[in-house]
Amino acid sequence: MDIQLHIITLLHLSGIFALYCILGSTISIILNKLTGKQNISEYETYSSYRLFNEILAEVVITGICAFYLRLFIGHISSFLSVYSYLGPTELSGGIINAFLMMNFQANLKHKINLLYKRYFNESLFSGFK
Repeated sequence: MDIQLHIITLLHLSGIFALYCILGSTISIILNKLTGKQNISEYETYSSYRLFNEILAEVVITGICAFYLRLFIGHISSFLSVYSYLGPTELSGGIINAFLMMNFQANLKHKINLLYKRYFNESLFSGFK
């Protein structure tokens, strides 16, 4: 019986991880489309103050979306679970969720890189010029 419980736990946790991956990356791609420009070189004409404010606003919006996504997945996983033995530590995938949501936002990374390059004369992310 103990092995069966561990297998069910692993399957449940992998389902939660899959939900975080699918929903987090989808929300991230949608946010990237909503907050980005078609012409990325237009960001170079922005002042540092405007770049900083846009970065801050996008990070706050991403954080709010990540928070509500975590709550949503917590509620969904309790409905999908056969056993209600997972505590809040297993359901709080904030690190995974934040990484996924920031990873797919190319416009946000480009803005951060431009602001960093203005002050330190080097690229923060590889692949950006």
